[in-house]
Amino acid sequence: MPNRTLPNSNPTRYRALRTINDRLTAVPAPTVIPFLPATITRFNTFFPAYQTKYNALNTLLNGQTDISNQVKEAKTSASYFLSDFID
Repeated sequence: MPNRTLPNSNPTRYRALRTINDRLTAVPAPTVIPFLPATITRFNTFFPAYQTKYNALNTLLNGQTDISNQVKEAKTSASYFLSDFID
């Protein structure tokens, strides 16, 4: 029995939406596209905003990772200085 796996994370959702966008732009004839014109219009208004927010989120998460690494290094250095001070 066939089953359909739905995207369950932000990267997989973005990849699915990007695939739809690529197929909509690649297919020249509207008779080949299996979407209603209303669905295509709705997608064309939704996807650019989603793409902007997704890219902003990735940028912020990458920045957060860098800051977390800096805090971890600073915490290690602080524990060395503190133990040296106590000794």
